[in-house]
Amino acid sequence: MTIDSISVIEQANHWLQYCLAAIVVTFYVVYPKIVGLWDFLNNYIHWRTAFLVFINFVVAFSLSKDIPELIIKVSNFFKFSLGREIAEIIGSFTFQLVALIGIIIISGTSGFPEKSITIIVLISKSLIIFSGFLFANKLSRLLLAYAAKQKRFLAIKNETIPIFEYILLALFIIFALYLVFNVWGIEMTGLLASAGIIGLAISMAAKDTLSDIIAGILILIDAPFKLGDMIEAKGQVGEITQIGIRSIRIMTPQNIEIVIPNGKIGASEVVNKTAVSKKNMAISLSIKAAYGVDPAVIREILMNVAKENKNIMQTEKISVTLDDFNQMHTTFSLSCRVTEGSLQNSTLSAMREEIYLAFIKHQIEVALPVKEMVSITTFPSLFNQGQPRELPSFNNLKGAL
Repeated sequence: MTIDSISVIEQANHWLQYCLAAIVVTFYVVYPKIVGLWDFLNNYIHWRTAFLVFINFVVAFSLSKDIPELIIKVSNFFKFSLGREIAEIIGSFTFQLVALIGIIIISGTSGFPEKSITIIVLISKSLIIFSGFLFANKLSRLLLAYAAKQKRFLAIKNETIPIFEYILLALFIIFALYLVFNVWGIEMTGLLASAGIIGLAISMAAKDTLSDIIAGILILIDAPFKLGDMIEAKGQVGEITQIGIRSIRIMTPQNIEIVIPNGKIGASEVVNKTAVSKKNMAISLSIKAAYGVDPAVIREILMNVAKENKNIMQTEKISVTLDDFNQMHTTFSLSCRVTEGSLQNSTLSAMREEIYLAFIKHQIEVALPVKEMVSITTFPSLFNQGQPRELPSFNNLKGAL
């Protein structure tokens, strides 16, 4: 047996002795005092109730600290990022739940009148339901925000989080009210029937509004467009400035704001011009230089112009090719991609200007335009087998036409 194993056994023996001593002291010293205190408090019911309430809150406070610490340790072990936030929510709920359950239990031995005990129990149960409602609401908001960041659920995103929060809040309120009414013995049949009739009347009166709201929810979930996109809908073209639950707002090129109900958007064809332009981000620039120019110099100039432009995607391939050459000129092509489709025209203009200045700096001549001789044979009757003859008079020319 090694020295380390002997030391471990000795430490275990010491801990065992300490535990036995603690048990003996508790049984022979602490327990009689607790029994004596309890016998003393039995003679004073109100003092006993106050003492039990104090112990109840101490236990609730202790559990509200211990349980969150355990949750944090477990979440750290599994590398769950929401462990601390969930632990805080559960900690406050644990304190309220344990304290209220303790009050319900203590009220039965408090010696209070039966009617007072009943009221205390009903209020405590109602507070437990309210505490559970707050716990569920906070936890749902936290999980929705987490799901939106993870981007695993297409329907849950920053734009749709308020919708899900309102829906869950309404469900939690309805369920909590149902439980509270049951606790207090309130009949729900008449209330549910009245609520159904009122809901039917409201839905019939606000049919168009409800249609717009439902379409707005579907638009936010499906996300066919977003703020800043240029769309064409219902014969109107403009940039989206606001996406609401009932309508969207677009700003036309004439600076006119148009409000379109979501119901009409959902029932019609919408062209997202921004999405189309973003898919077509490739640009190509054709440059003609005079014959005899070194292709390496042209290639270097074009590559530098593309690499120095902030609108060009440097992560994508930038290519310069020699497309054609003859005795008059050489033709080069620059191909690359812009960061946004809407920047195509401005980027091409800026690159042409940079290339023009670079050609001047390096004294590179551009190709001159080629003049071609065109033979006009519009009036064959005026010529005889290609040999010119005397021009006719104006009247003869008019007759030929």
